[in-house]
Amino acid sequence: MNTKRNVYLSMKPLEEARQTLFDHFPAVGSMGTEHVSPPEAVGRVLAEPVFAAISSPNFHAAAMDGVAVKAVDTFGASQTRPKELVVGAQTKFINTGHVMPEDTDAVIMIENIQTVGEDRIRIEAPAFPWQHVRKMGEDIVATELLYPRGHVVSPYCIGA
Repeated sequence: MNTKRNVYLSMKPLEEARQTLFDHFPAVGSMGTEHVSPPEAVGRVLAEPVFAAISSPNFHAAAMDGVAVKAVDTFGASQTRPKELVVGAQTKFINTGHVMPEDTDAVIMIENIQTVGEDRIRIEAPAFPWQHVRKMGEDIVATELLYPRGHVVSPYCIGA
């Protein structure tokens, strides 16, 4: 058995320690960057932060199948006093995910309307503004930080 004390620390000047580090790990601090396609990026590390270029969705979208309406046109509708709306003038049929027509701000689900004629529907409840509508930027807002520098890219990241 050795009875002499083993001292592990030996002080070196900062420059010498730095040189020793870079001699043993030459790639530290000098890794290059490259642009790759999104599928090739999975498993790689981001050299720069990633910001959203556009909002998602980048338009107001219907969240249900039904009719797009101006909510104010539906106020007052009830089971005892149903309201009739003119298709094409006050309401337009719409499917989930479609762009909301101009001058509309709500969707009434297809299950909650009754067709009265070729161009008329009946509702028994009012819609409130933005009911069943996915607003622009609901998931991601343009210019928002998505991932910081040094983030490892996953398949989930590619979706964003």
